[in-house]
Parts: sequence; C-alpha cells; structure tokens
Amino acid sequence: MRAVAVGRWCGRLSRAGLRGVSALWLAAGMCGMVAASEFVELSFAAVDEGRGAEPVVAFAVMDGRMVSVVLPGHRAGPARRAGGRGEIPLLGHDPVSRLALLDGSAVVAGTKYELGDSRVLKPGAMVQVAGGAQARVTGWARRHGGRVLPVSLLRVNYPAVPPRAGTPLLDGAGRVVAIGYQAEPGRKSVGYALPVVVVARVLADLERDRKVVRTWLCVTLREGAD
Repeated sequence: MRAVAVGRWCGRLSRAGLRGVSALWLAAGMCGMVAASEFVELSFAAVDEGRGAEPVVAFAVMDGRMVSVVLPGHRAGPARRAGGRGEIPLLGHDPVSRLALLDGSAVVAGTKYELGDSRVLKPGAMVQVAGGAQARVTGWARRHGGRVLPVSLLRVNYPAVPPRAGTPLLDGAGRVVAIGYQAEPGRKSVGYALPVVVVARVLADLERDRKVVRTWLCVTLREGAD
C-alpha cells in the first residue's frame, strides 16, 4: 500500500536516550499526542440549524491537506471535529462536486494517501473501502433525472451499506481512486463515488488561482426524480 504512516513524539524523551516502541508510547502519554487514525470524523454546519449536521469523514493526501465532502443541506466552511475537538479550517470548496479541501496541519492523520487514476475503473473493477471490505464498480453515472450531471460519478455496489461520505476507495496499490459520495436513493447497498480526478482539479485550482474556480451548479441526487 502506498500510504505513509505518520507519528510524532516528544524530543526530550529522545534526547534522554529512550528508543523504539517504548519511547513512542511514553512520548504519546507524556506529551499529549493525539492518537493517529485512518480518517478524521467531522461535520459541516447544517443550513437548517434545527436539523443537525450529518457526519462525514476526511482523509489526508500526501501534501498534508485533507479531503472531504460537503453534503447537500450543509454549508462549506470550517469543519467541526467529532467530540468537540475543535475546527479544521476550509482551504477550498468546489460547489459542483461538493468536494472540500481542509487544512490538516493541526491534525494527526494516521495515513497519508497517494492519489491514483480513476480512469482505469471499468464496470466490474473491485475497489477497497479504506478500513472496510471490497466493493464492485458497476459503471459511470452521467445522467440523473433526465439531466446531464456536471460531474460524472462512479456507481458502486457495496457488500452492505455505502460508507460515509468522504471515505476513500482504493486500488490494489492502496492509492485513492474515488471518494464515497452519496447512497443511491432507494438502494441500501448501492452508492455513488467521486472520481479522484476531481481532487486533482481542485488542488490545481488552489495552486494556480488561490481559490476553486467553477461555474456549474451542483446536482443533488434525490429519490423519486424522473
């Protein structure tokens, strides 16, 4: 798997001559290191404050920034970490794909993922749900409700229920090729995923223009659309 595990520990213990796993555990306990994990659970503020925010997950890419999804009915802005552990600043948001890039500099991510190539995903291809089971790609969704989608989505069959929005889907080498997006209305084990090429485009926008540049309006997948 092409993923880099990262960790931090206290310099004083290292200078005192402690080495190896014992030093790492002591450093974690004495210096207050946050336990590393594969994802970070968070939520964006709901437009309807009385409804409550639906949780999503974020994962780190190789440059340390974090990738997540702003669900319909939520505002793009700083994301609140689960358990009230503070907020993660928003760096950029694509209103077409709903993809969000977050500042991961203050977050201890257990894994930094390399981006793969979603173009190789054909019907029947298997992907690994990070932290879960395998799922099967059944095709590309380019239209919904009689309208052309502004972003082509992958349609994925999961062994149980789709993962939370923002969950990375991996190829055989452990690279991210898609990102969990929304469940298909009325289908418990079928969901849609964003191809990872969208992440590359948003990153390129931020590097070039210091902001995400898009002009299309987003399409939300709804049950009962014709």
